[in-house]
Amino acid sequence: MKRLNQILIAVVFSSLTGGCLVSGTVRTHAYATTPDLVYVQPGVQVVADYDEPVFYSDGYYWRYYDNTWYRSDYYSGGWVRYRNVPRAVVTINHPYAYVHYHARGNANGHYNNNRPRVEDHRRAVREDRRERREDKREHREDRRERRDNRRDNNPGRVKVRDHRH
Repeated sequence: MKRLNQILIAVVFSSLTGGCLVSGTVRTHAYATTPDLVYVQPGVQVVADYDEPVFYSDGYYWRYYDNTWYRSDYYSGGWVRYRNVPRAVVTINHPYAYVHYHARGNANGHYNNNRPRVEDHRRAVREDRRERREDKREHREDRRERRDNRRDNNPGRVKVRDHRH
């Protein structure tokens, strides 16, 4: 009887929803922008004219908030508390001084040549990550070749010790 009720419920449900057909196309567009970065010290840039002290170093964005450093892949969110902050970032004196920070210029408004303005920084990070992946792949292939060579040089010979002594 219980099995008959389950079948009856399934038939009623499928008849109610069976006539519904939905089709369509969904299109989305996403535009990723990278912020303007300004040189702070070797290995560290700060997001220019931003409401919070957000720095860029070692391929990540770093935010200083409530005496704690946070890390993210994006400058505008996704912050995670992080303990192993790069030395170049930890040594920044008074991080809040970099809120709405602008590059220093001379009287004519030109940027100093010794403090370059960095605009597109993600390309270099992507290339570094790609090179690391390729290095790992090559290392794995070398390891496989060495293992296969060992097997080829010692075909099927297994040393057996006499354990009956």
